[in-house]
Order: sequence, then structure tokens, then C-alpha cells
Amino acid sequence: MAETIILGISAGHDAAATVVAGGKVISHIIRERISGIRHHYGIDRKTIELALSDAGVTAAHVTAVALTGTQLMPTLIDDSDYFSIAPTADTSALTALGMNHASQPTGFRNAMRPKEPDLIRQFARKGGEPSEWADGFMEYFRDDWRIPPELHRDWLMFQHVSPVVGPAAWRVPFSLSELGGKIAQFLKRGALRATTHAAVDAVLDGRTLPGVFVNHHTCHAASSYFTSPFPNAVIITHDGGMNADSGFVFLGRGRRILPVSPHFVVAGQFYDHVAMDLDLGHMGGAGKLMGLAGFGKGQLPDALPVGNQWDWRAWADAREPGWSKSKPLFQVMIDALREKAAALGHPVDQPFDRKLIPNPAASEIAWAAQSLVERTMLETVSQVRAGLLEALPECPENLCLSGGVALNCPANTRIHDAAGFKHLSIEPHCEDSGISLGAALYLQSCLPEQPLARSRKPRTSSQAMLGRRHKVLADLQRAAAQSPGIITTPLTNWCEDAAERLAADQVIALYQGRSEAGPRALGHRSILANPSHLVNWQRVNDIKGREHWRPFAPAMLAHRLRDWFKDGPESSPFMLFTYDCLPEQRARIPAVIHFDGTSRVQTVVEDDGPLFEIITAFERLTGLPVVMNTSFNGPGEPIIETVDRAVEFLKTRNVDAMYFSLGGKAAKSKGIRATRAAGLTFPA
Repeated sequence: MAETIILGISAGHDAAATVVAGGKVISHIIRERISGIRHHYGIDRKTIELALSDAGVTAAHVTAVALTGTQLMPTLIDDSDYFSIAPTADTSALTALGMNHASQPTGFRNAMRPKEPDLIRQFARKGGEPSEWADGFMEYFRDDWRIPPELHRDWLMFQHVSPVVGPAAWRVPFSLSELGGKIAQFLKRGALRATTHAAVDAVLDGRTLPGVFVNHHTCHAASSYFTSPFPNAVIITHDGGMNADSGFVFLGRGRRILPVSPHFVVAGQFYDHVAMDLDLGHMGGAGKLMGLAGFGKGQLPDALPVGNQWDWRAWADAREPGWSKSKPLFQVMIDALREKAAALGHPVDQPFDRKLIPNPAASEIAWAAQSLVERTMLETVSQVRAGLLEALPECPENLCLSGGVALNCPANTRIHDAAGFKHLSIEPHCEDSGISLGAALYLQSCLPEQPLARSRKPRTSSQAMLGRRHKVLADLQRAAAQSPGIITTPLTNWCEDAAERLAADQVIALYQGRSEAGPRALGHRSILANPSHLVNWQRVNDIKGREHWRPFAPAMLAHRLRDWFKDGPESSPFMLFTYDCLPEQRARIPAVIHFDGTSRVQTVVEDDGPLFEIITAFERLTGLPVVMNTSFNGPGEPIIETVDRAVEFLKTRNVDAMYFSLGGKAAKSKGIRATRAAGLTFPA
């Protein structure tokens, strides 16, 4: 059978397009990196075409399409003449590809919305007047996402029903303490026969192709499991959704992902609401809240109960009968935190100045929210493990986590240290920018005669570098020629030069190879600084236009990890775990140690190339196997993708030097240093 080329598309927030060929991810383009608008919503033709061209193929080469979107939100497609989908009951084209479970099992119905059998409800078409519903979402995009409504006026917009066909018992509410028992019950009743995709006809550049619309959380599961080193695993997903759309429990067996149960945990949505209440922002606020929590002293322990959506609703009923008539659930919870903070004498009504050290009320509320997420996620994982141990002869020793909540580093560390699984894997693209990749890998996994590449090697940060390929030298020459005052200097050992500047307390930026998938910069689009000077905490925040209190992460040589930090896993290549810094080391690297003595560490190995060489040279010069590493971007911007934007950053931000790698992992590979000419100042 000929090799398949699958196009994966996510058309919600953090929209992206992925090409999988021969079972391998060949290209992965995140729309925000092209547009410059963070979390950009909806898929456009340009992103799709860039993904195809970066993979060295055209639309004519694509075999099948896997599409997904954001749960409870519309799906947006800019050019429906170029790309569109339509539901179909005819699965013969998928069967012809060799799909082993293309049709939905008989005897089941949509477990989440049994009265809504259609996959798609249409609300707006290109060239037509948008409905009131569509207008409402455009206003929402404008107010909360900073996306002008005119950008979507001519887009195809529809609301999809998340495909989940399984036991009707999945709709019955249960508490978190019952999750383990429910999992055992569902497994004994055959829940693994459920299906989480629906067949569609996809039109791509005039060709009608077989396709699937894949459940949102199935895409998260596939994104995590199929990029992990595990032959089998328990998979738990969780993000900012509600009800059963907040996350799911799956089993990964070989090349199959089998849905087991919803968990109804809504800790992610609660966390987002706390971030908004503290004026940290709608999208991206959760990351700031995680940093803010480190300033809390734990004065609100156990202020809210561990539980899922149904536990918290019962708690709210007891606390404030009739609450649902006047306020959302999460406002009841936030009000409780505010009352407890006020009882301690903290000024809860004092405006929160995000640029200054946080006031005690905001810090303690953030700490309490973080504590609740950690305790809730640990209990969720523990319940899942108990249920599987009861129902299965052997429970997998491997755990995969995915969804936006898997970006919560303290929660991940707590799960790693205490949940009982031997191995834990979280992919760098665990938030929604990775679900197009998950959709494509899921469809590939359903074709048993097609290969599915699975690496058993230890994970390194180099595995996150899935972004667009660039002609760096030509792009830099053009950008520099158009930028008077920018000096470019060819180097034969640019890593050594970079380390020397860091040792001299300069702030540098790195631009090398393909950009990172996911929100964390891991050395290809990074800003680096010397961690031994506390002033660099504020200095780099000023360069990035961030609040002064927001912490920074250390990137360090993996073999030196235990000389500096305790707890957590033995490696953290994607900066997804928090570690406690040893007390005797904290004063040596104060710029990357948070107020509570912790750090979000990235471990670096030789396979990671130039970043490893830079840190190795920096240790030789300073005795420190650690540098400060933060994302290469300005305020409210996505990670920089192109050389043009990198040069613009140099012109407008106070970095001392910028390094462009011309390829190769070796330290002696050629590179170019870019600096501003003497007397050329950046805008204040």
C-alpha cells in the first residue's frame, strides 16, 4: 500500500496545521507564529499551505484529512473554496485506506449530546450575513482575544458537536471520589468499544478526500501518547473545558487509543477564572497565575475542597443556596477565597498593580488556587490508577498527561512524585497548538497497514523542534540590508562567543533551526542571561515588557541537576516540572529562583546541540552549569518565528547581541552575531 500523507488541522484557538507522512511528523505550523497574534483562532489557507510546502508536498499529495477544534467553541475556516468539510455517513473511503474502525459501533449514541446527532450546526457562510450567534462570537474574539471582527466577517463558521459515541452512563454525574469505581465499572461493561471520531468528506484545493473529525481530548491523548516512548500507557487529559469536555481518561495500547471515562474535573476552568478575576488576562493568564502563586505564604490552606464539577456544585449549594440564579460556580469559589483573605486582614479590594510585587491578597488567592489544582489533579490520577488496578489484570506503569493543565509545572511534579506511576510523559505541545498533530497521528494510528513512528529513545528538548524551516542566511542578509545600524559578524564558534557575552553579563537572544512546538522556548528561540545577578530578573522582564514579578526558568546541564535541585523527575527537557533548589545553591543563581525557592527547570543534554555547548562553555567560564532561559518574544506576542521579526526585536528591545545559527549541532558550526551599531539606541 502506498505511503499515506495526512493533513491534520485544528481550527479553534491556537490553530495549526500538521503534515504526517510515513507515520512521522514532517511539518507543524502554528498560526500565531505566522500572524503574530497569540492563540490565533481559526485556520487559514496560508497556514495550511505553509505546512504543506514545509513538508515538501502540495495539496495534490494529501491522502486524508484529520480535523479538530476547540470544544464548545465555533470552528473557523477562512477560505471554504480551498478547504471545507461536510459530515458523511459513507465510510467506504476510510475503509479503503485500511481504517480498522471507521464506522461507529452499533448500539451506541452520542454520549455527551444524545439529542444532537449532527456533527455540524451551520451559523455563517462566506459571503452571507452572520447570524446573531456568530456576531456574538466575533465580539467575544474582539474583547477577549484582541482579534478584530472584520478578520472573520467572510469566514466559514460552524459549531461542531464533539464526536463521542459511547455508554450512556458517561452522561451520569459522579463525584471525584467515585471516579475509580466508575472506571472499573465502565471497563467491565465494555466502554473500550466507544468511538471518538466521525467520518467527514474534506475538500482540499478542489479534491474531495476522506477525513475524520476527531474529538478534542482524543487529539490531546494522541499528541501525548504517540510522541511518548511508551508501548502502553494510561492517558489523562484536562484543560479549560466543562462537563465531559473538560477531559477524559484513555488507555494507550500499541497503536490504539481507547476511551475509558470522563472525569468531570474542571480545575483548569477554575484556574482560568481566578486569573481573570486577578486581571492577569483571559488567554495566557494561567501562566501568570502559576508565577504569582509562588509569592503566597500558604495562609489559605484547604480553603476550597478537592473535587470535580459535581463536588464543587454541591459545595456551592451548601455555602450559598440559590447561587446558580445569580452567579457562575467559579465566582462562588472566588468569593470564598476573597472572604478568607479579607478575614486575615488583607486588602482584597485594593487594585492589583501587575507591575509591582503582588499584594498579599492576590498572592494568597493565587497560592490557594494553585494548591487546589495540585491536590485535585493528584487525586484524579490516584483515582484513575485505583480504578484500573481493580478492573485490569495489570495496570500500565506509564502515565501520559496532556491538555492545557499539563503546563502546570508544580502539579506535574506532585503527580510524578506521589501518584504511583513509574514513568510520566508530557509532550511540549500539550496545549491546543498540538491537537492538529494529535489529530493526524490519531488517523495514522487507525491505519494498521501504515507505519507509525515511535521513538523509544530518552526524550530531549531537540524533539520539540517541529517548526517551519527557514533560509536563515538569505533572510538575515535581506533583513540586515534593510536595517541601517544593525551589524552582522560571521563567527566560526558562535557558541563560545555567546557564552563569553553571558559571562560578561550581557543579555543575548538565540535564533537557530526550527522553532519549538508548544509555548516554552527551549533554546531555538530563546533569550539567555546570566543567572548569578538578581538584577537580571527585572532587567529581562523589562526587555520583554513583562511584569517585574514574573519569574524566569533555568536551563541547565542535565548531569548536574542533582547538584542544584531536588524532587521531580531525573530529566525535564520541555520545562514542564518544578524543582526545589538546594538551599546552599540559591544565592548563586538568584535570577532564576522564585520567591518560594523553586524553579521551572529545563535539563539540557549533548543531543540538544548549541544550547548544551553554550552552557558547557558558560560553566567553564563561571563555574555555573545554568543560564536563564526565557522565550524570544515581546509583550503579548507569540514566540518569534521569522528572521525579520528577530531583527526587528533587536532594533526595538535592549538585548546586547543576537545569534543566528547557520545549521548543524556542533559548537563549531557557523553562525552570525547581530548587534546594534554604537550610538544606535532602541525606543524607550
